[in-house]
Amino acid sequence: MTMPAGWKKPSDQVAGVSEQTLWRNEITKGIFNKKVSEVQTITNYRVMRNDSGVLLKDINEIVVMNQHRASQSQYTGTSIGRYTRVGFGSSRSTSKTIGDLVFIYQGRPYITFSQISDPHSVARLANKI
Repeated sequence: MTMPAGWKKPSDQVAGVSEQTLWRNEITKGIFNKKVSEVQTITNYRVMRNDSGVLLKDINEIVVMNQHRASQSQYTGTSIGRYTRVGFGSSRSTSKTIGDLVFIYQGRPYITFSQISDPHSVARLANKI
């Protein structure tokens, strides 16, 4: 497999300045024996998924796709009495946006980060650099 122009190993230095990781996501598989199956990284110079990557300056566009909201809620309630009902309750809910982040290189999707929490913030981070 040939690497795209501008690709360098993650340990390389670019322009004499060391590369710094700005965002990293590890995808794990397994419940009891968790193993990292994919590493998604954005540094101050490039975007990488496992061993493939591309320089940020070479990326044409960053697109958020398959966006949806996921919520998690908890409810606790109490009821007392046979004929007379007295009830107490509380509820707590959290919601977050999940989506895929697609990095377009030379007019084609090159790297996709799947199921990223708050993908618009991650896209803004990569665009700012």
